[in-house]
Amino acid sequence: MPYKMSLTSIRESSNRIRIKEIDTAKGIGMLLVVFAHVNYTPFLLNYIYSFHMPLFFVLSGFLFDKEKYSSFTDFLKRRLKNLVCPYILFAVISVLFECVIEIYGNGFSLEVATIFCEGITGVFLSRGSSDFFNAPLWFVLCLLAVEIIYFFVSKLKSGFIFIACIPLVVLGWFLESEYFMFNNKLLPWSIDSALFALGFYALGNLMSGRAKKYIFLLSKHKNKNLICAGIIVLCLAAGIPLAMANGKVSLGSKILNNGFIFYATGIIGTVLVVCAGIMLRKSRFLAWCGQNSFYIMAVHYLCRVSLRYVYKLFDIQIYDKTSLKETILPYFVILFISILFAYCYEKLKKLCVCHICRRKSCHQN
Repeated sequence: MPYKMSLTSIRESSNRIRIKEIDTAKGIGMLLVVFAHVNYTPFLLNYIYSFHMPLFFVLSGFLFDKEKYSSFTDFLKRRLKNLVCPYILFAVISVLFECVIEIYGNGFSLEVATIFCEGITGVFLSRGSSDFFNAPLWFVLCLLAVEIIYFFVSKLKSGFIFIACIPLVVLGWFLESEYFMFNNKLLPWSIDSALFALGFYALGNLMSGRAKKYIFLLSKHKNKNLICAGIIVLCLAAGIPLAMANGKVSLGSKILNNGFIFYATGIIGTVLVVCAGIMLRKSRFLAWCGQNSFYIMAVHYLCRVSLRYVYKLFDIQIYDKTSLKETILPYFVILFISILFAYCYEKLKKLCVCHICRRKSCHQN
């Protein structure tokens, strides 16, 4: 039997291939995120929004390993270094960028100081996408809130983890629904959205062992492309009608509509993208985009804003966001600039790390 092997071998092999399939899936997801922020065609917007944020919560949960952390302090230190510090850097840059645009458009005034103070407040409170000039950054502290909650929930026995998450998810749904007369802006770090998204994260983590096994087996199957294509077609057939029935949803804007349908479309869409990641696992470009998805996310929205001002500067008619034809060129321009920035930033960061390491080595010698 060509695929007969021990479960241990499968786990070891799946750990080696995780970056290829999962990073490729993250890369595909990030390209869809950028597209959804450029093109507002109702059908495409509703469908992409039905799963693009759940996808990243599921994949983040998929990669979470509580055994890596000796304590909560160790966990928090790593997340501060790898998630919060880059977030603060790009969030503050975004606030300064907004102030520059205000000065360029209306000159320097007290309004600039107001924008700066409100922007900095938004950076630390992060109460949803409306708090940000660079809207996608809301996701970062929301993810941190999810991970902090799940760190403690994961201490339970595996059979009780998902049960413990259910009431928290329901609470998050109620907080973002019309059933409670509640001002969501009182909650920092988009905790209401984090509670709702906790189920996606938990599902990704609880299914990670089995999912790695199936990803490994499928990636080695001689008919993997045919099988994945079939699954993608089924996911489209099931996901599109559900997404259209539920209408536009947005975790960042706190619009969930029917939470059951949102969970269904989120899971179906995640399966679709992972299957696409298996089919395209040899794409170094998509894998690279997945590995650098944070930086693409952090700058593409600013690129979109900048492009609008370039259009005005050269007296070019602003493109119709609901026209697929008119948004193709802006999409590729914004994507190119975002990828170029991510590439340069990655190289600069490596250069700085090497320089610091050399200085430490020389100092020790």
